[in-house]
Amino acid sequence: MAKYVAATNDIMVPKEGLAEYYKDLPTPPFSELPNEPHRVLADLPFPVYLTSNFDDRMYRALKEYKQRDARLAICRWNRHIPEKAPSFDPEFEYSVANPLVYHFHGCTPWAESAVVTEDDYFEFLINISRDYKSIAHRVDRALGGALLFLGYTLWDWDFLVLFRLFANKLRDSGNTHIAVQLEPSGAPDNQEEKAANAVKYLDSYFGSAQVKIYWGTCQEFCEELRVRWEAFSHG
Repeated sequence: MAKYVAATNDIMVPKEGLAEYYKDLPTPPFSELPNEPHRVLADLPFPVYLTSNFDDRMYRALKEYKQRDARLAICRWNRHIPEKAPSFDPEFEYSVANPLVYHFHGCTPWAESAVVTEDDYFEFLINISRDYKSIAHRVDRALGGALLFLGYTLWDWDFLVLFRLFANKLRDSGNTHIAVQLEPSGAPDNQEEKAANAVKYLDSYFGSAQVKIYWGTCQEFCEELRVRWEAFSHG
């Protein structure tokens, strides 16, 4: 019994540390940062925002900067998540004015909801695959639309797990999705040709799931997105 308790405590240490770190995380000055990713996304007329971040900055950007009546919900991927943690409300009509911010991998301050360790990622994938109904139906519908993957790298566990879980949905949606990625940098013993081949391979791989790659930084993409959106909305 003592071994079981010790193991449980060891698992919770990084989660509690994460919750403690994000507890007092300050809100960025969104109005002063036109290309800040959360601000750029908050300016867009999306009814659903899906995130694997543990912080609540997307929610804050919508509520405090954009004055939209956003609702936050946490994916209940394990049985330890407290009942008081915010959940998807099937009775509520989420919209552009009242958007849903849905956290796949937990959200502050609910440490039990965090997906942190390798075991967490496996448990998340297994539990969601076993009980797909645990993904709120409004979120499931959103996955059938066009998606923008922002802030991930191809080798992130967050990205790999979510992509593996929803790959068939992406292929079957009939929509083109966008993933913002940094171009792979060549190691000292690699030639530029090898880096170019890697880019080509990844484009080909994601093309099979109707995912187009934007090669550049998140900041570069958000600046270009903001400029294009402002031109479109004022045109």
